[in-house]
Amino acid sequence: MEPGIGGETRGAGAKRHKGGRPREDARHELVMNLGLDWFEATERMPEPGRSSETAFGDLVHSVFQWTEVSGDPYEAATYALRWHWEQVELMRNRAPAIDFLQRHGEEI
Repeated sequence: MEPGIGGETRGAGAKRHKGGRPREDARHELVMNLGLDWFEATERMPEPGRSSETAFGDLVHSVFQWTEVSGDPYEAATYALRWHWEQVELMRNRAPAIDFLQRHGEEI
């Protein structure tokens, strides 16, 4: 028998959440929203980097410390920033939708 939390069973018998490392979705979303807010406030994209050496990195590390997101906010912020910049690179390298449609003979 597995424990049910909020109507959802977790662990080996679960349909989802089979166990393992907890998902970091909330932290990733926080960094993404901080990046969007940064762009809106400064009209510049944040500088890439995982440490607090860049202004945006310092903001993320500060927010993670203020909110005490984990036992080690520095490590959590560094991990979230690494994930964020990997996602940004994936999006930059993705072909635009219009290119995809044109290559497949479709129109918008």
